[in-house]
Formats: sequence, structure tokens, C-alpha cells
Amino acid sequence: MSTLLYQLRIDLRRRWRSLIVLALLVGLAGGATLAALTAARRTSTAYQRMRDHTKAWDVIVNPGMGSDSKLTVAKIRTVPGIADVGRVDGIQAYFSFTDTLADAAALAPSLAPEAGATYRFSRPVMVAGRQPAATDPNGVWLNKSFANEQHLKVGDEFNVLFLTPQVMAQKPRPGESVVEGLRRLAAEGGIRVRVDGIGALPDGVVSDPGYESLSVMFTPAFLRAHHAIVPYWGAAVRLRPGVDVTKFVTAVQRLVPNETIAFQRAAATTAEVHASTRPAVVALEVFGALAALLGIVVVGQTTSRRMQIDARDNAALAAIGTTRPQRAAVATARLAVAVAVGTVLALVIAVLTSPLGPVGAVRSIEVHPGVVLDWPVLLVGGFAILLIGLALSAVPAYRWAKATTDDVPPRRSKVAGVVAAAGGSVAAVVGIRFGLEPGAGRAAVPVRTTLLAAATAVALVTAVVVFSASLDHLVATPRLFGSPWQAQVPLDTINSTTPGAGNTAGTEKAFADRVTRSGVVSASSVLRVGEVRVGRLAVPALGLAMANPGVVPTITAGRLPTSIHEVALGSTTMQRLHTAVDRTISVAVQEHGAPEPVRVVGRVVFPGLAPYPGSDKAGLGVGALFTERGWERYSNEFQKTELVFRYAPGRSATDLSAFVARTDPAALPLQLQPVLRPSGVVSLVGLRSTPTVLAGLIALMLGAAVANALVVAVRRRRHDFAALRAMGLTSAQIVRTVLWQATTVAVVGLVLGIPVGLVIGKWSWTLLASQLGMVPVPVLPVAATIVIGVAVVVLANLVGIVPGMRASRSPGTVLRAE
Repeated sequence: MSTLLYQLRIDLRRRWRSLIVLALLVGLAGGATLAALTAARRTSTAYQRMRDHTKAWDVIVNPGMGSDSKLTVAKIRTVPGIADVGRVDGIQAYFSFTDTLADAAALAPSLAPEAGATYRFSRPVMVAGRQPAATDPNGVWLNKSFANEQHLKVGDEFNVLFLTPQVMAQKPRPGESVVEGLRRLAAEGGIRVRVDGIGALPDGVVSDPGYESLSVMFTPAFLRAHHAIVPYWGAAVRLRPGVDVTKFVTAVQRLVPNETIAFQRAAATTAEVHASTRPAVVALEVFGALAALLGIVVVGQTTSRRMQIDARDNAALAAIGTTRPQRAAVATARLAVAVAVGTVLALVIAVLTSPLGPVGAVRSIEVHPGVVLDWPVLLVGGFAILLIGLALSAVPAYRWAKATTDDVPPRRSKVAGVVAAAGGSVAAVVGIRFGLEPGAGRAAVPVRTTLLAAATAVALVTAVVVFSASLDHLVATPRLFGSPWQAQVPLDTINSTTPGAGNTAGTEKAFADRVTRSGVVSASSVLRVGEVRVGRLAVPALGLAMANPGVVPTITAGRLPTSIHEVALGSTTMQRLHTAVDRTISVAVQEHGAPEPVRVVGRVVFPGLAPYPGSDKAGLGVGALFTERGWERYSNEFQKTELVFRYAPGRSATDLSAFVARTDPAALPLQLQPVLRPSGVVSLVGLRSTPTVLAGLIALMLGAAVANALVVAVRRRRHDFAALRAMGLTSAQIVRTVLWQATTVAVVGLVLGIPVGLVIGKWSWTLLASQLGMVPVPVLPVAATIVIGVAVVVLANLVGIVPGMRASRSPGTVLRAE
């Protein structure tokens, strides 16, 4: 034992530089892995931690009749299971920073709470400034998306003008536009408020475009100080742990059985946030896995080469009586020191880089920003790094601990033999042999790990190219995310475009018919949005009324419904209902009536639509599609109607707005919306560069590992190159030999890596798109794949130039040393 300890001390003293290099490799690869996994965990849990920290609501209750509803907060309090409840009032107001009438009409609702909601519970997470005191009538806070859109910041002031009947009845002065008149009235009699903070509530973290949460949140003191008209209100409710949300919703509905109530459930909002953040989480997890793979490849290469070099001492150690297990134990112990140091370094890197997470939309609502100690990741990850590092040390240590290493004849490459038989040049034949044959003895080279690193780099880059091309195709093809149209108009706003007309179904239909026959539109449909009840589950529902020709939602399986008792479902809804195409579900008539059997005839991709910003929304994978008559039979009365259409060739939004203005000179600006990308697609677009950057970094590191392996191979085979020079090969031929060796590594990497990369890229995109409820259409870019192949070969040859020139130096010194 004393002899082995003495040998270990000698080895540590002689080889400390190489052990430091190994520790750095373990630390960097392990640190990158743990950092990515820590960021992924923080991203995936940020929303729930925000909800727990702010005591967020579980249900929002929105009476359809608004302030005329017989439902009150006092009645809601009588429902068992409530932990807390608070009322929030909606206000109709004009803000003095609004520049156009269209902007004024498109403003999100403004709300003022009781002292309970948003103060005692369901508090906002402030990303800038602070939440104004409940007793301050002049302080407001804004949600972050609205503040960014309106270019508002903490400390800004503006006037608020209540849109009372008296204000709306006033006509602008001569030569004054409607907005100019409102701005004048706001300056003369408006209320001056100040932006104290910018923040977010749970339903504002992620939202589909057009359904952002509140724009301005006033204080409880604001309503007490100013008598505003409150056309609608809602109640934020926290339930006690274990209380069933469905039972609570049913109990509230029974309080006013003749009214329709829209409920926004935290579970639906949470699912939307998770769907939007999942791409970022997956990207980080993939990066962590690739960093771990890189570490295994590089550390495996390094330890194997180190053991091969140290094997030349085995004969002497065997002569003094050491056994193979003893020599392996000493070598493993020596490397274990480096692995242990590297593990500590990896843990330090993971902790220092923890402020980089979470990423994406949830970063701004992180309740504990800065450095964190994620003990589950650190403990499990640290143990895994140590265990894998020891395994990578112990296996080659035992393999190369035999007393002699030159007794096994080197295997010959059949490929090199074929090239030689075909009359290939000496440089080509020798270069291919060096690229594919590991050699033997002291000149042995870990060829397999070098080829594996090259193939891994190529596969990674190819997979990212497939993923990026598929994402670009998705963004350019709205039908893949449920919007096979070019624009849409909310028909519940046409009372604004037709002064004096009520917002009735007849008015909506007349407007839709007029637009469809305008010649500007080539195909259109009317989508009616509401909610149906299937058993205990409330499902956002759409009713389809097509023109001729019509715009039909994207069907991924089966067909569209054609009768009252047929329905098509989103993929996520289908999973929640445990059903499939050609099966039957029970849908309640008018939400509260007796259930009737309805046959599932298809699976459909849904856009982001809702009857009300404070209700559950249809979206990617979520929703039910009926015919218009079926929707009228099963949906509740809380509804919204959208006209969706495609433009005729050569026509645009300008032509449609001009047509409306020409046919109705008194009309207000048309609230025309382009295709609205769902929040899941918006999140994917936001991550457009992330996989490319991460893959580029990994490929660069793997490329550096291949380059290092090539340099080591040339150094280890310097005797062979010297012998070739002595036999008459010129310096140029030696350089070409090394370039052939590099090209061989590159070609093998391409042959193995490109097919694997195409499969991984196609599989990963299909899996992600399917989970998000989109149409999975992976794109295999042929041109980009060819570019990858050419670039890899060129880069490999560029990398091989320097070691090739070094190998071509005078052979005398090398041969005399040998």
C-alpha cells in the first residue's frame, strides 16, 4: 500500500498540469450542464412560485350583466370553500396620451379594486417602481405590455376622462377631430394621475395578442374620490386548498340561475403559461443534455489519451511487483482528484450563473431574482458529475493498466485499402489510414471518440437547421397554428362603426354580408365564441358560419362538424376529456341544461379567441368547434363574434377600410386586426435565435475537441510522419496527408451526423408542435444541408493546416529521439 501511495504522490507531482486541464474540462462541461438545468427549473416553476408568493386568485367571476347583475360579492362569500374574495370594477375612460380614435377604441379595460383584491391577496409583481398605496387616489400602475406599447414609464403623468353619456354626447368643435375633442375635455376636466409602477398579474404574464390584461389599474381610493360609471365588474376568488373549482363554479352559477357568468380559471391560465414557456424549458434542457454529452466525449477523450501515454510506465511498475488492479487503482485515484476538483468548480459555476434564469416571459415576474442555491439540481447534479467522471477514469485506467501495450496488432481500414487498390495517392491512402486507424502502442490515437465528436457536432447543427426551418415555415403559414385567414374584425365593435345601430346579431350579419360582397374579400366565415360544458369541464367553444366560399379552421384528423350533434375538438381538450375521433361526449344544452350525446368527428387547431378578456380562452389545442346551430344550442350566452377572411388577389386592409368609409361615411375607424399569433407561437418566435446560438456554442466546443484530437494525433504520430519524410515524401505531401486525415474525420462525421440530425430535428419539431396543439409540419432543408456538408469539410481542412505544417518539419530530431 505504501508503494502505491508513493506512486500516487509522484504522479500528482509530475502530472499536475494535465490534471488541472482535466479539472477545468469537468468543471466547464458540468457547470454548463447544471447552469442550463437550473435555468430550466427556474423557468418552469417561476409562474407557480409567483402565484404562491402573491397569493393569486383561483377563479375570476365575471357577471354577464355587469353592474345590472343580481350577483354580489356578499352572495359569492356564502359559497363554501372560499379563502378570500375581492371585487374589481371596470371603468370606461379616455387617457390623454391616446393619439387616434382607433387607439382609444382598442384600449384594454381599466380597473379599480377593493382594498382586498391586488392588495391583501392576488398582488401584482412589480417590475418597475412600486404599487401605489390603496389610500392614494392619484397613483396608478400599468401592466408591462401596455406600458411598453404606450411608451410609458414610472413617474409619467396623464389625464383620465370618464366616458360618461354627457361626455359622449358632446360634439367636437368646428375643425376639431373626435380625439382632439376628447383630449381637450380631458385637459379641462380630467383627473390627473401618476404612474407609480409597472407590473403583472397572473393573467398578464402570457396572453394571446388582443387579449392582454388590464391597461391601467387604479387604487381603491380612486373610486371613492371620483364617481365613475362602472359598467362591469368581476370578483377575484381564492379557494381553500383542496376545494374543487368546478363545484365552486356550479355553486356560484346557482346563485343567479337566469344569468350567464364568465369564469376565468387559474388552471386554464397556468396551462397557457406552461405552453408558452415550454419551448424555452425544452431548449435549456436540450442544451444541458448536449453539454453533458460534450463533457463525456471530451473528458473521455482526455482520460483515454492520458492513460495511453502513462501506459509506457506499466512494464517498469510490473517489474517491481505491482499488479494490474493496483496500477488501475493508482491511475483512477489520480484522476479522481481532478474530477473532484472539477465537480466543485461545476457547482460554483452553476451558482454564479443562476441569475441568468428564468428566461422568456416569466423572467420579469421572478419573485427571487439573483443568485439561488437550487439544492436538488446541485446535489443530484454534483453526485452525477462525480460518478460519471470516476467511471470515465476507471474504465480506461483498467484497460491501459496491462504490463505491455504493443502486443495487439493494429486493425487496418478497409476504406484505405480500397483507395490504395484504386490507385490513390500516398497522401490520400496514409491520411485515410490515420483518420480511421487508431494505431497501437505509444502511437495509438482514440479515433472512435474523435469521429463521435465530429458526428455529434454535425448532427446537432443539422437538427437545429431543421428546427429553425420548421419554425420559419410555421410563422409564415398561419393555418398551421389555427388561423387560415389574413385578417379579422370583432363584430361586437360594429356598433361603433355604425352610429345609432345596436350591437345585435342582425347588425353583425348585415355588416358581415356587406364586407363579403365588397369585392375586397375572397373568402370569409363568422366565428361565434362562447363556452360549453362537457361533464364537469368548461370548454371554450366556437360556432362556424361559412360564407361561400368560406374560411375553414385547420383540421388535423377527421373532418369538420356538419350537424348540430357533431363537434371537433382541440388535441389538449381531447386528452382532458379522454376521447378521440368517432367517439361520443355529453354536452350540456345552454351550459346548464340536460346533457346530450355529441359525436366527435375531428381534431382541429384553434386560434386564440375568447368571448371576454376575463374568461377562459380557446387556443392551441384547447377548444370545441360546432356548426353555428350547434353552437347556439350548447353554448352559454356570454359570446363574441369575429369575421375572419382572406383578401381577394391584389387587395389589402387599405382597400377594405376605404370600402367601409365609402359605404358608410359616418362610420368610425374599422377595428381591423391582422392574423394574431397565439402566445405559444409568439414564445417560439422569441426563442428563434436561442437554439441556433446554443447549438453554435456546442458545435464550436465539439469542433475545438476535434481540432485538439487532430493536433494530438499528429503529435502522437510524429514518428510516422518523420519516417515518411525520410522515405522521400515532401513537405507538401505531408501537409496533404494531414488534410486527408482531417477530411476523413469530416466525411465520417457528415455520413453519420446528417441522417441522425435530420431525424432528431424532425422528431423534436413534431413532438413540440403536437404538444402545443399545432399542425406538425417539419421542413427538411436540402440546400442548408448541402451547405453544412461543404462548410464542415472546408473547416476541417482549415483546422488541419497548422498541424500539417508542424508535421512536415525536418524528421532528423524526431528519429534521433526515437
